[in-house]
Amino acid sequence: MLIDIANEYFNAFARKDIELLKDLFTKDVSLRDWNIEVDGLDSVIQGYAAIFDSLESINIEIVHIFDLNSTIIAELIISAIGIEPMRVLDVLTFNVDCKITDIRAYKG
Repeated sequence: MLIDIANEYFNAFARKDIELLKDLFTKDVSLRDWNIEVDGLDSVIQGYAAIFDSLESINIEIVHIFDLNSTIIAELIISAIGIEPMRVLDVLTFNVDCKITDIRAYKG
């Protein structure tokens, strides 16, 4: 089930679907990657909006995905016009209501 929600998250990210992302997150969601570290739904959504504004399109290829109880770990290849494809490891943590509480992304 969490893998399905994670796939929904990755698809929403690739489509730049802010409204769907909001529905997938808790109010106290946190986001940390190599450029940003923010807490709270509004701040996380603002962070995503900035990413989306900087990229014309986004493509996400899931290389591997693992379900570890309340955590999903996914190895991804993210590509966009104007940037080299990059390997990213995303760690998504979920609460008991299957909402995303924490997103950690590692490049490399």
